Amino acid sequence: MWNEIGCAYCGSRPFKSRDAAPRVVSVKMRFALGLAVLALTLGAAAKASEDGACSPVRLDKKGGSIEHVPVLEQDGLPLCYSFAGAAAIDAYRFSHGDRNYKHLTSPFFHGLNNSFIREKADEFREPDDSLNLGGDSCIMINQIRKTGSCSRDAVGWTLKGLEWKKYLKYLAEFYEFRREYQSSQKYFKEGSGSISERYIQGQVAASKDFLACQKSLGVPVPEGLTPEFIAALLEQDNPFKFLKESIGQACSGKNVVPVSMPECTSMGNFSTDSIKYRKLIHRWLDLPDMQPLGIDLSTKVLTRPKGFRGINRITGTEIFPGSHAALIIGRRKNPKTKFCQFLVRLSWGKDPTGYAKEWTFTNGNLWVDAEDLSENIFGLWAIGGLSRILQQAD
Repeated sequence: MWNEIGCAYCGSRPFKSRDAAPRVVSVKMRFALGLAVLALTLGAAAKASEDGACSPVRLDKKGGSIEHVPVLEQDGLPLCYSFAGAAAIDAYRFSHGDRNYKHLTSPFFHGLNNSFIREKADEFREPDDSLNLGGDSCIMINQIRKTGSCSRDAVGWTLKGLEWKKYLKYLAEFYEFRREYQSSQKYFKEGSGSISERYIQGQVAASKDFLACQKSLGVPVPEGLTPEFIAALLEQDNPFKFLKESIGQACSGKNVVPVSMPECTSMGNFSTDSIKYRKLIHRWLDLPDMQPLGIDLSTKVLTRPKGFRGINRITGTEIFPGSHAALIIGRRKNPKTKFCQFLVRLSWGKDPTGYAKEWTFTNGNLWVDAEDLSENIFGLWAIGGLSRILQQAD
């Protein structure tokens, strides 16, 4: 059931797919591989120098910025970017005076909201398929700086990912059905020229049935989502607004908290310099106000044996499809191999199966050798920006 497409069609856990058949290695590929080996050899000295100290860091332990942010499970939803972004936001909130630990930012709602904003430029996609667009963690984070953080409990966190997909499809079908009804009934007017009372009653009655269905699915029905409100939404010829507003009614009042934090910025796009990525990560983890560092990476580095390379650093292009957004939240020297490692916070829950045997899984996080991880990173992002460390890493 899991697909091989990661976050940019985002981050479903790709452990149960079979590998593709072996491909013949061309002369050009051999040459490229030779250059890659040479580059690795030349970079060994830089690696040893950069990873030499590798002082221990754990942001998930007592006093760490992400201590009060639980490991989540995206459960097949293509929203790894919003899961990583929501965790980064809550880490910043909780480490800067906010003690409302029960309010956790909703990855689902804010990812959905981000999809609706992007949907405006895409008229050919089905409304219920909005989540499959993928997204950008920093764009979502910077939206939340303006709108505030909606609580994940407000929008039915108990539902599983596949149920959410079915629910969105149900919303879209309900909207389309009622719009067809409007087309056939709206222009039957009473003698005064007003819209038929029977028509209005029909829309409200259908909206009541809609809310009853929501309750049967286990979706919380917020106070503002009344039959009259839904009937008014049905008057607008905009299926995306109907989906957003019918779910978004939960995100108001006490379910939203303001978030005061710096802007999120990013860098990346398949840089050919993996050593620079590693330097930047080390510099970030050495800062006094340590926050999680967002990364975009080739997913297979987490599941393939040590030495896997999902990005061609000679050409700066992706070799294997499948990407994932995650957070770096720690650093250590592996007690057995003595290699420096980074701790990656994932959004795949606490199931330890499927990861490469060389990496150590711990409570939803994964220790990965710094060199291997850096070779498979194609983007960094962070709340507060990367300007504090960019000059140091040149």
